[in-house]
Amino acid sequence: MDIQLDGVQKTLLMPLYGRAKLSRVSNDLLVDSKAVEIVDSLDFDFSAIEKNTTYAGHIYYLVRAKIIDDSILDYLENHPQATIINLGSGLDTTFYRIDNKLIRWYDIDLPGVIELRNMLIPETERSKYIKSSIFDMDWIKSIKSSNNILFICTGVFEYFDKEQVVEFLVSLAENFPGSEIIFNTTSNNKLNSYFVKKNMKKMGMNASPTRMGNIINCLKRLRDKLTIVEYYSLESKIELKKIFDKKILKQLKNYYAVMRVKIIHLRLSSDTAVI
Repeated sequence: MDIQLDGVQKTLLMPLYGRAKLSRVSNDLLVDSKAVEIVDSLDFDFSAIEKNTTYAGHIYYLVRAKIIDDSILDYLENHPQATIINLGSGLDTTFYRIDNKLIRWYDIDLPGVIELRNMLIPETERSKYIKSSIFDMDWIKSIKSSNNILFICTGVFEYFDKEQVVEFLVSLAENFPGSEIIFNTTSNNKLNSYFVKKNMKKMGMNASPTRMGNIINCLKRLRDKLTIVEYYSLESKIELKKIFDKKILKQLKNYYAVMRVKIIHLRLSSDTAVI
């Protein structure tokens, strides 16, 4: 299947390819057979992504997916019939790894992405798609649940300015009080921004996932809107020593030192007082 994506949309191929690549080899972290299936069905030359992404970069996508999987499964222990809303879903395949046969799932992304997604991974009775920018809050009208909602957002916010993301989180808190959200941040230091932007250009992607930076200090000032449930570095959550050899672990250490990826888990408040 031929695909046509522009700008930031094209970046959805990077985590998809990373998960598929490492799922083809033996690993004890995460196997994403759906990602392999999708990559095999696409008429797309992934050589630029392969050439300009380090092995540590591919592992990053796998680790991030594993952390999100585990976070959702933890939430489902207490809320087995929860509604999960995947913001800027791209070709994410989390639903197929964590589905407990009870959840309701929504994937939200721009029309072109959702059209591609629907051709590759058709909707199901409990997994629905919404064509919209996540920042256009009209998509709220399509959500058929108001209780036990968990938002996930990976590899998305860092393409936008900090102010826009904070405003969006406040809007979520006002519209979905009591819900929770889990997302990642990456460093916007000059070194990281330079090399990331350079590599993205080599891959034919006019985008840079370093705009937002870490917003934890902004969030701490919004205690009337949200509660920080967890805040931790990506590498602190999963033990990789028994999965990868020393050479790869060294690459990962250097990668993490530059990227400084953080995971933030928030509980959104019902207090709508003006900031």
